Amino acid sequence: MGCWSFADSPIIWEHDGLKDCDDYVQEQYGTAFCRTGNVELTIGGAPTHTVLKTAVEPGRWKVTLMGARVGPFYVSIEPDVSSPQLEPSVLQKAVSKTSNGLSVISIKRCEADSSGLTGDELFRVTATGRKPAFVQEAWSCGASNCSASFVLTFSEDDGRKLMDKSYWC
Repeated sequence: MGCWSFADSPIIWEHDGLKDCDDYVQEQYGTAFCRTGNVELTIGGAPTHTVLKTAVEPGRWKVTLMGARVGPFYVSIEPDVSSPQLEPSVLQKAVSKTSNGLSVISIKRCEADSSGLTGDELFRVTATGRKPAFVQEAWSCGASNCSASFVLTFSEDDGRKLMDKSYWC
């Protein structure tokens, strides 16, 4: 079902092919089809965060591709847990620690208050010779843990619409 092909992906998919998106995803993003999986993300070869299970393990991220049969319009990336390692601006910090030819420019930032512990930010992410992507980073910190989630799109208008729906803007 569907045209998306991810044969060489490091993502462990939760289901075959595409499925109908949950109602809240369809309402928020206006997309009909989803594919969901989990992946371990690293920065410079080290996991973005760790999780204490029976032993300390690398944290994982839930990836949801949202769009039409021909391909995704949005990609949502959410951590499996809150962690002090997922502080605000994790995207900018990740790019600054690697030499991968990416540039990250903030377009709009909205915060709950001057503490900077809760908010949203929209970035233009550009790789050399490629069209830019637009990434909304949402973060919230409290009680010594933080959570950061991301929604990626390739349309600046769609990125700005994400920020228009932000609770903090």
